[in-house]
Amino acid sequence: MDEAKRPGVVRFLVYLIGAASLAGGLAGWVLSSGGMNWAENLSMPNWTPSARTLVLSGIVMLHPLAISLWITQRGGRDGMRALCSLLILGLIGGFIAWLIVFFGARDVTSTFLANLAGWTYALFVTGLVGRCSSAAGYLLWPVFVWQTLNLALSFEIMRLNSGGGFAGGL
Repeated sequence: MDEAKRPGVVRFLVYLIGAASLAGGLAGWVLSSGGMNWAENLSMPNWTPSARTLVLSGIVMLHPLAISLWITQRGGRDGMRALCSLLILGLIGGFIAWLIVFFGARDVTSTFLANLAGWTYALFVTGLVGRCSSAAGYLLWPVFVWQTLNLALSFEIMRLNSGGGFAGGL
């Protein structure tokens, strides 16, 4: 990709505004759907931050993803630029899917399975994007750490709140 076709400051601002809009919309949906009240009534491990803190920190993770997407498109290696961009968009889609499963379906077992799949995917994407652009890969590490915390937390929530099924014997 030549210099004239690489994304500039305008696309960077569009990505940041898009991430902020998506974050605001998702936070509004969680609060207005009663999902926050449901989550606050679940049995949680002692080390759990408040539900509002978890939602806020998760929504803040959209911004490093947006910046990483822009960096990948701007300076990534030519053969990997499009692939890594699609993989980062997949991380954003996975995050939205997790919110829908947890706050929409309100199913703790499916949430854990979604988190497990998301964690595996995030591990793969972080490594691959880091090979395409080291700066973009570094921005994905906080997202991966958040995903790891979220995976451990969703396992404990599933274990404490499911009466049987997948987590019943654990």
